Amino acid sequence: MVLNDKKGRRYIRGEPSLGFAGSVLMDLFFLGKIVFTKSTFEIINSRSTGSEILDQILEILVTSKIKRDLRIWIANLSLRYKHYYHLYFELMAQQGIIRKEFSRFLLFQLYYLQKPEIKSQLLEKIHSIVGNNKEPSINIICLLTLLDVSGILLKYVSRGLRKKIRNRLKEILNSEQLDSSSREMILSIKEEIWSLAGPPNFF
Repeated sequence: MVLNDKKGRRYIRGEPSLGFAGSVLMDLFFLGKIVFTKSTFEIINSRSTGSEILDQILEILVTSKIKRDLRIWIANLSLRYKHYYHLYFELMAQQGIIRKEFSRFLLFQLYYLQKPEIKSQLLEKIHSIVGNNKEPSINIICLLTLLDVSGILLKYVSRGLRKKIRNRLKEILNSEQLDSSSREMILSIKEEIWSLAGPPNFF
């Protein structure tokens, strides 16, 4: 979702690095590696996740000798975004999801979607959250939350639809649809990214 299909590069506006930090913490939560407390999280399982990237992040958390609050962890992990951005796209290239192309003019590695239907399907799910009584999956709820607070959502939907999506997300997060631990995790990450990046763009 952070890839500009036409240019072959990641979007530079917004705060995709903060969205990345939030996403890896969400992944570790759903894998049962961490639990969230009032202002931070605790590691409850340090065994391998089966993902090279998530294992590297988990090791950073485990070996830290300083107890940091959630906001500081998100800020610190976001600084690693540029490195992991390339690792993620290398993995997707190996899976045939994207293709790599080195630009001799820019002296920069470009990435293009080899399977654009993957993004199209995600966009359909994003649009369907409005005016649809069917409950969205927890993955879509997390994705939309991160896209919104990191400012990437405005790349894909109109101002009017963004407002409807935010209202729908608010409705879901204030309902009993999610278990309390998942809801608190999402709200905590959302709040801390918001505090670091500022309110999402409403225009």
